[in-house]
Amino acid sequence: MDLSSLQYLYWYNCPVLTWNSTILASIGASLKTLHLSKQRMPIFPPDWLKLLPKLEALEMSGVTFGQLSSKPLDPSASHIKHLAYQEYNLTKIPEEVVALFPDLTSLDFSLNSISDLNHLKDLKVPRNLSELVLDYNHIDNIGPLFYLTGIERLSISHNRICDHKHIPYALIPNENSLRSLALSLNCLTQIPDLLFMSELRDLYLHSNNISTPSSGVLPTSLSRLYLQRNVMTTIPESISKLSSLYYLNLNNNKIKSMADFEFPTRLMYLYISDNDIEVIPSLQFSNNISKLTNMYLSGNPIKTIADDAFSNLHELTYLDLSNTHLVRLPTALLTLNKLHTLFLPDTLTCSCDDTAFTTWFQNLTRLRGKCNGTDLSLMLHQLPSQCAVS
Repeated sequence: MDLSSLQYLYWYNCPVLTWNSTILASIGASLKTLHLSKQRMPIFPPDWLKLLPKLEALEMSGVTFGQLSSKPLDPSASHIKHLAYQEYNLTKIPEEVVALFPDLTSLDFSLNSISDLNHLKDLKVPRNLSELVLDYNHIDNIGPLFYLTGIERLSISHNRICDHKHIPYALIPNENSLRSLALSLNCLTQIPDLLFMSELRDLYLHSNNISTPSSGVLPTSLSRLYLQRNVMTTIPESISKLSSLYYLNLNNNKIKSMADFEFPTRLMYLYISDNDIEVIPSLQFSNNISKLTNMYLSGNPIKTIADDAFSNLHELTYLDLSNTHLVRLPTALLTLNKLHTLFLPDTLTCSCDDTAFTTWFQNLTRLRGKCNGTDLSLMLHQLPSQCAVS
């Protein structure tokens, strides 16, 4: 087998005890990404990274290098742009490792035991570092991140961050560069104040304990906002002002109502499944204009949908109302002229009063649900003959 043009190599939990330098040089000549996971290599070629001259990304997870365990890396790898150093039980970011890679743009120390970031002020950070990933550690305060600048993507999910107050201070030096911020799977109870983050596009706050939707102010630059799996009872009012937002995830909260809330005009994807909503009112959008194409409402105890609930949704193509408490076909559906996918519950009851749907549903490409215990498509197809005047 000719591997002289190999560019990506993923080596996971393989019983290889030693690598021959000749073989490594052969497959390494063109290699751009090397991922080593769960490896134990008692014998490894010295200065092995010299044999990988085109390597751009090195990802190591739980690798034991035997006699090289104290120095698995060497200066010959200075050309590497992305480094992942995971599952080494590190308690802080190792300065000796970072110093070997002056041209790093991405650094990942996930799945370690890092708790204290205070040493960052003394760390010689690569001049072009734009991505820092510290997921699955023990961090409770990101204040020392104040010493970093030029970061575009920052991920500190699955840590122990509960206090939201120090977050804005930590991010001030990156207010004009940070585009993606992940703080999911922590213990935040409030939304941090991020209004000053002028370039932030993606914000991940899901799987926290946020219960105060009125907390914090979000930047109008946001395109995607992830707030699922929190404990909010209302939709945060600040979302109304997010004029660039096109993706919003509010699944698995305790939201009771969408009434009196104005959604941003550019919103295209709305996920609000598995909440406590019983009534769908007339949905309101900024300037009475909606670009919404996909709406997910499944898993809510919805009993009533207003006749004009969807009157502003001229672009809606996908609607999920499955696993709700609806018992009749909502008249509001008839206003959705571009809808092609519709999911409804299996508990509907149909009658001759629903004949208006028998023509409308034929424009759908996918319809799922049951009426009178029968597949909904079949029921609507048969309804005209069943209701024909003799």
